[in-house]
Amino acid sequence: MPIRGTGESLEGGRWVASARWIEGIDADRARQRTTLTYRLTETFRLGVEWNPIGDDVGLLANWLAFEERGNLPAVLFGTSSDRIGTEDGRVYYVTASKNLERWLGISAAPYLGTSWSDETYEWQELAGLQYRLFDDRLSVTHLWDGVNLHHTADLGHVGTYLGVRALEHTTLGLIVAEQDGSYFFGVTIGTVF
Repeated sequence: MPIRGTGESLEGGRWVASARWIEGIDADRARQRTTLTYRLTETFRLGVEWNPIGDDVGLLANWLAFEERGNLPAVLFGTSSDRIGTEDGRVYYVTASKNLERWLGISAAPYLGTSWSDETYEWQELAGLQYRLFDDRLSVTHLWDGVNLHHTADLGHVGTYLGVRALEHTTLGLIVAEQDGSYFFGVTIGTVF
């Protein structure tokens, strides 16, 4: 699933389609989200986001300006809908992330960044940690969107477990979204083709 500061694997194709459902959350736009992105180059992705309940359509873009090298982090610029729980607005963000596997022995990548909301006209700090377990088949992310803390767990290569080759590059996940001290549970699905 596309998360600010991290990126899904593009192994298996140039297109990434994803969907998210979070029932009960107060913001219509946050309850259902679908995305479709295309990798134009090795470092630039462009796509569309549709939030059907909130009747919201918007641009998605991610540009990996600098790849990780040595001790230097990767730097990513992008745009998407505003935070989970908002009814309107777009954000424009920059994040820096670094995989710490060579120091920790596990694939763990913290990120820091900032985003500008065209709805609130405010900057928000971004932070998160993604780590991968079980031969990178399970990805867990904790992300601070500047207001709330959210958690995701994504199981990759679902087709391998189900014996369905067409689902080989599909990910299923769970999300726990915080909204002003309340927690809402949801599911995600994504595929690369």
